This record gives sequence, structure tokens and C-alpha cells, in this order.
Amino acid sequence: MAGIEVKPTRMELLALRRRLKLAKRGLELLREKQDALIMEFFAAVQNYKSVREEVVNALRDAFKALSGAEMELGSLKLERIAAGIPEAVEVDMRARNVMGVLIPVFNAVFKSIEKPYSLIDTCSQLDVAIEKFNKALSRIVKLAEASATLTRLAEEVRKVRRRVNALESIVIPKIESAIKYIELYLAEREREDIFRVKRIKKKLELRARAT
Repeated sequence: MAGIEVKPTRMELLALRRRLKLAKRGLELLREKQDALIMEFFAAVQNYKSVREEVVNALRDAFKALSGAEMELGSLKLERIAAGIPEAVEVDMRARNVMGVLIPVFNAVFKSIEKPYSLIDTCSQLDVAIEKFNKALSRIVKLAEASATLTRLAEEVRKVRRRVNALESIVIPKIESAIKYIELYLAEREREDIFRVKRIKKKLELRARAT
């Protein structure tokens, strides 16, 4: 028969029934996982929107403070100071497990460094700007985490959905079709056996009467 190659025997029928039971249980578990992942995904979407808004606000405040520092120090002096500032941040990367999916966790780690400029020759607005840009950078790192989380969860949802569809539309119907084929075959063979037994019994009765 098309779909699954089967031997029309009772042993094969029992094996297929066990296989069908496992497939249906697997489908049930995958649907539960899919529902849970979709909930996680929508929660991640809300988190992404929230963090993105925080980034926009943090950058706006940082550039506002930078404009104040530029007005007091001048753009050339500000550029010289900026060029002398070393890299002072690293990104710590870890992972957490969500429904079997490894979700990245990023954290900005700021190094403790001495300020590469004189407090006498600068203004307090510069310190404010640096502090606000550090805050913005920290939120940008979290935005990258939120974006990566969305990507991972979306990929896993698609993967689970494909498996659900395969079980639901292909695997389980094929197994059920094979079971039905064997049941019909065995029922037909049983009817033939009963008919054959009746014929033999009738012949034996006729032979007994003849003697």
C-alpha cells in the first residue's frame, strides 16, 4: 500500500497501534511546547519594544548632555577629548535555557579607568554626558540581547511548528491508514476462514450422511 510498507499481520497491527499512540503523545507534547514558546515569544516582543524605547530615551538624554558640553568646550576640544578616551566597556555573554532553547544574556561591563582629561579644563556637563552615554550603551547591549532572543525563539517556533505539521498531516494519517488497511485485511481473511470452515463442516456432514 502507499505511504507505509506494512505486513498485514496481527503483530504488525499491534506495533502500528503502539507507534500511533507514541506519535499522538508526541504531537500533544509538541503542541504544548509550541504554545509555551509562542507565549515566550510575545513576552520577548514586549520586552524588545520596552528596551528599544529605553534606548531612544537614553540616547536623546546623552546627546542633549553632549550638546551642552560642546557649547561650553567647543567641538574641536570635545573631539580631542573623545579621541583620547580608551575603550572602557566589555560585553559579558552567557546563556539561559528557555523550553530547550539557549537564549543569550548580554551585560555591559564597564572598566574602571582614570578620566583622560583634566577636571579643571573641562565642565561638569561633560561628566554628565559620559555618564548618560554609558547608560545608553548598557541599554543598547540589552537591546541586542532582546533582538537575539526574538530571533532564537522565532526559529524554534518555526521548527516546532514544522514538526507538529509533519506529525499531524503526514505521519499520523499514514499510520492510521496502515492500521485501517491491516484491520480490513485481517477482517476479510477472518471471514474467508469462517466461510472455509463452514464449507468443510458441510462437506463432512454430507459425507457422514452418505455413509
